[in-house]
Amino acid sequence: MKWLGMVTGIILVLCAAGYSLLFTSPGNALIAPIIEKKINRATALPATLQKFELRPGRFAVTLFLSQDNRLEGEGDFGLLSRSLTATYRVLFNDLPALQSLTKTTLYGKFQTAGTVTGSLDDLLITGSSDIAASQTSYDVTLENLQPRQVLAKMNNAELAKLLHMVGQPSSATGQLDVDLTLTDLDPDNLKGQAEVKINQGELDSTVFKKEYDITLPQTPFTYALNVTLKGKELGYRTQFASTLATIASKGSLVPKTMGMDLSYHVDFAKLELLQPFTGTPLRGALKLSGTAKGDRKWLHVEGASDLAGSKSTFQAGLSDFAPASITAKIKNLQLARALFMVSKPHYGDGVLNVDINIADAKAGELKGSITSELSKGLLDGKVIAAEFTLGDMPDTTFNIKTRTTLAGKFIDTTTILNSSLVTLKMNRTRYDLNESLLTSDYQADIPNLDRFFFVTGRHLKGAMTVKGDLKKGEHLDLTAHADTLGGRLDAIVHDDDVHVDIKKIQTLEALKMLIYPEILASSLDGSLAYNLKQKKGTFAANLSDGKFTRNIMLDLLLNLAQTDLYKERFTGTLHSKINKELITSDLDLRSNNSSSIIGKKATLNSKTKQVDANLDVLANNNPITVSIRGKVDKPDVKLDTSALIKKEATKVLEKEVNKLLQNLFK
Repeated sequence: MKWLGMVTGIILVLCAAGYSLLFTSPGNALIAPIIEKKINRATALPATLQKFELRPGRFAVTLFLSQDNRLEGEGDFGLLSRSLTATYRVLFNDLPALQSLTKTTLYGKFQTAGTVTGSLDDLLITGSSDIAASQTSYDVTLENLQPRQVLAKMNNAELAKLLHMVGQPSSATGQLDVDLTLTDLDPDNLKGQAEVKINQGELDSTVFKKEYDITLPQTPFTYALNVTLKGKELGYRTQFASTLATIASKGSLVPKTMGMDLSYHVDFAKLELLQPFTGTPLRGALKLSGTAKGDRKWLHVEGASDLAGSKSTFQAGLSDFAPASITAKIKNLQLARALFMVSKPHYGDGVLNVDINIADAKAGELKGSITSELSKGLLDGKVIAAEFTLGDMPDTTFNIKTRTTLAGKFIDTTTILNSSLVTLKMNRTRYDLNESLLTSDYQADIPNLDRFFFVTGRHLKGAMTVKGDLKKGEHLDLTAHADTLGGRLDAIVHDDDVHVDIKKIQTLEALKMLIYPEILASSLDGSLAYNLKQKKGTFAANLSDGKFTRNIMLDLLLNLAQTDLYKERFTGTLHSKINKELITSDLDLRSNNSSSIIGKKATLNSKTKQVDANLDVLANNNPITVSIRGKVDKPDVKLDTSALIKKEATKVLEKEVNKLLQNLFK
């Protein structure tokens, strides 16, 4: 039996040693540094275990994580019963110092205190806190040291302080209330309820200006959220109400798969209040409502809106939250209201209908069609003229029809515009998404050129049809062709440079179109080079088979010089320099009978229609200078016949001298 006594003795010695190590001051002094090192290693903080007392059935601990952050706990425990009755205090007065523990920077203070009672199998933690100046209480039930249930209430927390605590700008003030009940804390099977309310809320305009450079009006708001946790699914109802907007939604979510079955409603009473956020001046009201069903793999979204007085609906399919398909209908959108909404002047009225059917909306794989029709259109001439500094534009009726086909990287559109000014047809307008390149053909039929007086600044007669091609990428390239005025015009535009070739234009028809005196019938070939930005250019032309019609100048020549230039045919050249509205020209016309009309640096102001020209006319070897000044349609024409008189006087003098000489030598 000696061995039994020896074993018993050893056990008693070990128990005595263990007791001395665990439950006596010297033993605690030995253990405390070991525990302190483990805490330092786990928290990466300079923790100090300032107080560590462990006695049979009792303990007391004070742990400083940093100078201004400490935890305190004391109470009673039973080793055999595994029971615990204790109190605790958490005093974090310097939250930024705990960044290595919190994994994010927190600001301000946090304090809480409470009790822990029960057994290790079933512990109840009851506490309270003044976080963000609130009245907060909580009960946490632990089962085998694992959270089983949480009950928490927070009343009157200051929203601005909470935002500051988590490192966010204090962009809003208000009183936050939270009521939380969690009956199952299994992350994959959460159960319980949560209610969140913000009362007396207001967006802080000072913070928005400083942090986001957004100038906000005074914006009070309220917010409410109710959540019911049902294991893998949660149900919710939420509403944000402010002077900016009312946003409401309800439904169910499955967080793991992002599954959802919800409805939403957005009501903007005054869109102009959103300008600080949108950066675009908007006006009027807008409502949007709809549903969303599905999950991350496939989500179906529907909606309806009263955009600009319309009845608009849409449906969209999203794969991985990226648009996969879209269908939409816009019915009876009011153009005037749409212009008002985007803060544009009242350019006109009309009714817009759009039908969108995009079977594949993935980038690079677009497939679908879009048709639109704007009917009952009426452009407000006075408003457009004032806005774009034009002349007296008439009110213009119009309608537009378009059809767009989406095919991969290409967007092809046909357009028909009918108006009282012009009929425009674009049979194939193509936009290359990859190249950012627009190409198109076009044909414009203008039934009455005079209706474009507000653009041209001059009255014109007749009609014209122009057709060509357009390309717009990095540069603008445009061609134009018109069979007109008995000949043809071919133009090429590259950015601001315009080049026009003129073939066999009949000057009589051109003068008629320009509403200039129809004084010369001729065939004209020429070219124009003009820069739209500088408003400068040159014009060179050859005239052939010219014949004058009745005019003041030739009538005077007929009476004074006894020369009928109406019977003669002229060929010649015209060279002009264009500097904005001032046109300076050199004219050289020569007839089949040695007559000529030559003008140097004759000027014409296309805006005021003032002409200033001196023409040297040689008619049947009779020299006469003609000055033409004043309005083009009724100029002041004067003839200088001094050269003609001098010539006639010389003839008379020569005749008399000859007679005298003959008499002297009889």
